[in-house]
Amino acid sequence: MPILGYIVLAVLVVSLISLIGVVFFWVNQKLVTKVVPWLVAFAAGTLLAAAWFDLIPESLAGLGEKAFIWVVGGILLFL
Repeated sequence: MPILGYIVLAVLVVSLISLIGVVFFWVNQKLVTKVVPWLVAFAAGTLLAAAWFDLIPESLAGLGEKAFIWVVGGILLFL
């Protein structure tokens, strides 16, 4: 099987898993009101972790010490 076949198969499997999750939440509306705030918080934490572990070290390499000022300013602006 060529590499493109593995890629398409992986995308289909992940999409089906996501579809199962959507159907589960669609059937159980009471669970949605309890779980969605936790999922949103998890997504926000994931984005912040990606910024801290990937983007901020790159900015340090490019901006030097001024990067900390921009990072703190961005966090304060975000809050």
